[in-house]
Amino acid sequence: MLGKLIAFDLKASARILFPLHAAVLLCTLVGRLMLSVRITEYIPELMLALIFLFYFLLLVATVVISSFYFIYWFYKNLFTDEGYLMHTIPAPSWMHITSKTVGMILWQVIDLAVVVVCIFMLLFSFREFAEAFPQMMKYLSVFFTYYMDLEAWGAIALSVLIFLLSIIVHGLSAFMCIAIGQLFNRHRILAAFIAYIILSIAVSFISSFIMIAVGYDTMGSDTYLRFSYLSELFSSLVLSVIYFIVTNYLISRRLNLE
Repeated sequence: MLGKLIAFDLKASARILFPLHAAVLLCTLVGRLMLSVRITEYIPELMLALIFLFYFLLLVATVVISSFYFIYWFYKNLFTDEGYLMHTIPAPSWMHITSKTVGMILWQVIDLAVVVVCIFMLLFSFREFAEAFPQMMKYLSVFFTYYMDLEAWGAIALSVLIFLLSIIVHGLSAFMCIAIGQLFNRHRILAAFIAYIILSIAVSFISSFIMIAVGYDTMGSDTYLRFSYLSELFSSLVLSVIYFIVTNYLISRRLNLE
């Protein structure tokens, strides 16, 4: 059943997110072609500025919509009229949460990959990138070896893990706040928004208190970098578990569709 829910959520999200990302890639290919054949030299500056503004806005819109789509989908699919149907499916609430979290992770990874590819396509030709990549890895290796005693690929793998956990923790925090908001009969979105603000302030305060308590301001740069990575990893794991448990409890025990 979990697989069917994931497939359903991905199919629903692809109707909006796939055309957006395809449009960004297509515009990037056109831009790369224009730069390669130097067409931009014959385009008036004002028109060229408008073209780049349109491209930038399209890129920003894609990132923003990708970031917030599953938060909107979580609310719409589980707490509006659709919720009456979704909650009759023989699937526990944790499957619904997991399904939407998986979809969110997948599209955020796709989003990051598309943005990185687009930026590199505009800045470098394929040959320039192939020549620059080994040098980039060399610099990364020196940096992470010096500050964290890690090879470049190990540091990249750790960074990817932290990135994935950050997607999960931010998504689950929004899911939990929506689940809190649905407890109210009126102004549910406003209640969820207020809950998110309170949660953000509380997490920020606790994080700052812990940082001060461990004496981060007295750490050397290498120690601080290692501490930042490990604390981010640990806090994301702990918060993700807490948010998931609370969200699952509120949906399974305190569901309010009225």
